[in-house]
Amino acid sequence: MRGGRTLQKDLFDEALPIAELPVELQRNLTALLQMLLAEAADLASPQAVVVTPSSGGVGDDQDHA
Repeated sequence: MRGGRTLQKDLFDEALPIAELPVELQRNLTALLQMLLAEAADLASPQAVVVTPSSGGVGDDQDHA
């Protein structure tokens, strides 16, 4: 099955030129990326567990004898 193989580029090959994005597109993409990163940071942060006296603590509600 040689058809599924891809050739890995040599590390010393000349890099392909990177096209410059239009300023408006770059600005929109930057804002979108910042929003996505902020949202990901919020999701990755551990959620605080609030323990109140009425809740009895963290755990299940079963009575263990």
